Amino acid sequence: MTQLPLPTEPGRRDTYLVVMREVLIAQDLCLTICEFDPAARVILARDMNDAIAKLGDTPSLAVAFVEERPAPFARSGLSGAIAQRGGRVVLLGEQAEAHGPTSDWDVLHKPFATNHVLSILSSPGSGGGSWLPELNI
Repeated sequence: MTQLPLPTEPGRRDTYLVVMREVLIAQDLCLTICEFDPAARVILARDMNDAIAKLGDTPSLAVAFVEERPAPFARSGLSGAIAQRGGRVVLLGEQAEAHGPTSDWDVLHKPFATNHVLSILSSPGSGGGSWLPELNI
């Protein structure tokens, strides 16, 4: 079994956000986050409005995985809420994949595997990364 780097300082509990409509994929992503960081608090939301409501008074975010088109996300209240909490953004979805990463967000291409998510979680990135599934043809 591969040893993963410790994601946080001892005693510190990171919060992650997963915003997706596809429940099974969202749950899989949550399980991968908890595998990486067993002490993680994961907030699961179905859309951007639900995410803002569920963030409440959460003071900080480690990483936010958001399934949304780039333009609506960039001008959304959720984008500002994540930035305010110091969170790193990873967009998912066809339009995010077509647009690509920017200095404001990374992109996770579907279908993704556990190792793609773990790579994102263990890298310090601040936007500009794109994780592509490996094609075994």
